Amino acid sequence: MGDSISKPGNPWDWIERILKISGILALFGYMSLRAHFSFLGISSVSTLGTEQYFMETYRFAAYLISILAPMVALLIFILSMLPDSIRGRGLGMLNRRWLRQLAVPVIAVVLLVFGLRMLQLLSQYGTDIAVGTLKHQDVDRSAGQYFCAFSVMGSAGAFVVVRYFLRNCDPEDVRSRWAWRAIAVLLILVTLQIPILYGYYVHTTEFPLVLATSGDDKQQSNACGLLLFDTGADILMWSEHNAKGQVQQIPRARLRSLMILGQGELLSAVRTSLSQHNGNIPDCQP
Repeated sequence: MGDSISKPGNPWDWIERILKISGILALFGYMSLRAHFSFLGISSVSTLGTEQYFMETYRFAAYLISILAPMVALLIFILSMLPDSIRGRGLGMLNRRWLRQLAVPVIAVVLLVFGLRMLQLLSQYGTDIAVGTLKHQDVDRSAGQYFCAFSVMGSAGAFVVVRYFLRNCDPEDVRSRWAWRAIAVLLILVTLQIPILYGYYVHTTEFPLVLATSGDDKQQSNACGLLLFDTGADILMWSEHNAKGQVQQIPRARLRSLMILGQGELLSAVRTSLSQHNGNIPDCQP
């Protein structure tokens, strides 16, 4: 029984791989959502349900597929067009000793450059850009979006290369094996920054514009804002007054009605607030 489970191609092997990939995607989804919270300045949310995290995992997985699927399809097409002799010659070059020795410092330098650029982007605007005193009128997320996509492709390619060299490394060459293991650790550290970069620069900042009425039978009040999240127990709404952003948490038990008026973009609302210098944003008046 034990031998049959360990055979290549056994269904249990595929189930194990799917569970591992699902676990990694769930971790990345959680990290991206928390990074998005930090970027906006929402640090107190800790009661989000499983459904919200599943949705975030789905979004992140869809983003990865949208980046990697065209790249893999193009690579397969190019390889299929090459003659067998050229493909065989290319695989033969990978087994040359000088190329293996050169690949270690080259990949290490590339990963370090990627890591430094990620840290630069993550610290460019800091955190809490939508709460407290608003400071950043123009938050340009295009550079981070392009680099995040490039990082996904680069990390996927580096994973294939590192895995190949680790599997085909000479068992007696202890120094080389440890060097590739160090590269693998560095690759993991860089890859872990991708969901954080996604939460900062790729995650959507469009939210429903809502008018919430809360209170009891004796006293009720209206609040206008962008509906950031609905945790099931309460709702979180963003609004601005005199260039100060705030997040209002309204318990579901006190919510009398919730009217959805349309869609709003949070960063655009921040820019509008800093250009007008007064008033309340968003505006729920017709």
